[in-house]
Amino acid sequence: MKLRLCLAAAALWVGCKRAPTPVPPPEVSEVRVTYKGADVEGAPALDLAKLTEVARAAVGSSSGLPVRLDGGVDAAHDPRQRRYRLRVQLEIGAAEDAVAKKGNMRALVEAKLAPIGGEPGALSFEQTALAERAYVPGKPGEPAWQTHAERAIKDCVGGVGARVKLAAGEVGAIVTAIDGSDEELRDEAIRLAAERRETAAVPALVKRLKSDDHALRDRSIGALAAIGDRRAVRPLTEVAKFNDLSDLPKVLDALATIGGDEARSYLEFVGSGHDSSEMRDLAKQALVHLERREAERHRDLGAAH
Repeated sequence: MKLRLCLAAAALWVGCKRAPTPVPPPEVSEVRVTYKGADVEGAPALDLAKLTEVARAAVGSSSGLPVRLDGGVDAAHDPRQRRYRLRVQLEIGAAEDAVAKKGNMRALVEAKLAPIGGEPGALSFEQTALAERAYVPGKPGEPAWQTHAERAIKDCVGGVGARVKLAAGEVGAIVTAIDGSDEELRDEAIRLAAERRETAAVPALVKRLKSDDHALRDRSIGALAAIGDRRAVRPLTEVAKFNDLSDLPKVLDALATIGGDEARSYLEFVGSGHDSSEMRDLAKQALVHLERREAERHRDLGAAH
């Protein structure tokens, strides 16, 4: 009887083991801004403490990560938690034309968010930006060094934070980047939308089909094909003029991949009515591809049932 009681107690103890403590979310533990050339004679006076506050607010709001004020060093810190260090370097100056009474302020900002310690291969995020602003020499309050430096740091650090959020795979961040003006961030977002087949990105990608940038249209067409949402069929048929031999082949391939009755009708139309024999042949090949994919889909659905 005693042995049985011991075994029962042991089983109860094993069954009541606590679940592992979850790893705390990443945080920005250090933020530092340096002013290159501050010791040069005649260099503008800047409030570094205020610039650091701007950088701290910008990285927090753009990345979604909490930002600590104490450097993140305390006894209670969980060693599994990923912590980041933000380093911002600012260089600022101006050129003036006294005769024309024109001035131009420039601020070069380099921002890098890097992991503190942590596992090998952890991602770092960095961006360099040059901000310029025209002003009138002699006008009261000009040149507005502090204001220009704050705006430049906010924009550059905000770009770094946007890359952090994009790397986390949030669909909202992907859509925002596709709609945005940062070309590198936009291209990465288009790649992620295609890779993850994000249907929420379809409207933003459709807008990019109207771009004058040929390479951007190509990437958007490819992403829409990979996602496979049939809402894209009509916009794809409209992006390539019937006699445009540059976009049409890519559109035909995309339609064959997406499939559906509307895509089939367009491929049949091009295959029978295009002036170019090459385009007719490409459309017919795409139609064969579409029919094959549709047959595979039906076969897979039948097997699933």
